[in-house]
Formats: sequence, C-alpha cells, structure tokens
Amino acid sequence: MTTTTLSLPSRGVTLHLRDVLETIRTAPVPPWGTSVADHGTYLTYLVGSIVAWTVLPLLVTGAIGALLSL
Repeated sequence: MTTTTLSLPSRGVTLHLRDVLETIRTAPVPPWGTSVADHGTYLTYLVGSIVAWTVLPLLVTGAIGALLSL
C-alpha cells in the first residue's frame, strides 16, 4: 500500500489566487453598449459566466468524490 502526501500551496500562490478571485468577484459587467464590438464583449462575458458556473460545481463535486474514494 502506498501513501500519498498532500502539500499546501506556497503563500505566494495562495495570495495570487486570492487576488484573482477578488478581481473576478468585483469586476463590473461590461455594458451592452451600442456597437457590435460592445455587444460581442457582453455576449462573451455572458457565455463565459454560464460555462464557468456550470463547470465549476462539476469540478468541485469531482474533486470531493476523488478525495472520498482515497
């Protein structure tokens, strides 16, 4: 039987991840605007958000399932 050891990320990585998550949480939604480029930016943001909020729970659930099966 082999033993797997888990290590915590370094403090720099943790702080960087916290900064990225804070930026994502507080970033304003791009406005709909009046030009085609503004519409494209808004739609890209919208589709990206939908995909992220769909995939993220699946990844978390998979990680929890993998941890429980150890």
